[in-house]
Amino acid sequence: MKRIVLAVVVFIVVVIGFWQGAAYFSRRAEEKRGKPMVITGSYSKDDASKSDDERLHTITWEGLMPADWNPAKSTSGLKIEDLEDNDPRAVEALRKTMEAWKNAPLNPAINGMNVRISGFVVPLEHQDGALKEFLLVPYYGACIHVPPPPSNQVIHVILKKPVSKIHSMDAVWATGKIRVEKKATAQGIAGYEMQGISVVPYMEETNNKSREEGR
Repeated sequence: MKRIVLAVVVFIVVVIGFWQGAAYFSRRAEEKRGKPMVITGSYSKDDASKSDDERLHTITWEGLMPADWNPAKSTSGLKIEDLEDNDPRAVEALRKTMEAWKNAPLNPAINGMNVRISGFVVPLEHQDGALKEFLLVPYYGACIHVPPPPSNQVIHVILKKPVSKIHSMDAVWATGKIRVEKKATAQGIAGYEMQGISVVPYMEETNNKSREEGR
């Protein structure tokens, strides 16, 4: 397949991958917990006495974008098999997709919220061999093996304390205060920034001890 057409195909595949990836952790958690994880409230019984601003909320990737936003709108109705190399329709669809993803709408309702979210690690910076900054993304391979997800599906995590034994594309739980703040990085544009308190390997069910940083 020709280069321009292939690029459009790749973006469509990424759209499908990001939707599936964003839903994966939610599905697994729902199976275990028996309820959705969009904004589920308290992280532990200890949070019960805290104000809503202080309380730690578990969120999903769907909660980072408006419910009516369609990331595949620019390629809707486009028949890839009918396109030739440098077809203006393919070029325009690719341009619109890249622009739409770069400027993807964000969710201001979560700004300043203390959150916990699961995803995959794309390292950005290390300090003395430990992970200091990374992008959190909803599906495996994002920003590394395939084009980056929409900016509203990328979180730039800056850890207060670097952690070891966390590697590229590890599945993790990240905890911290999230802000709606778009930032360009070497691996893609992030629509959110998180001041990370901790990052631990992803587990479907955890206890308080396993959430401690570095364990």
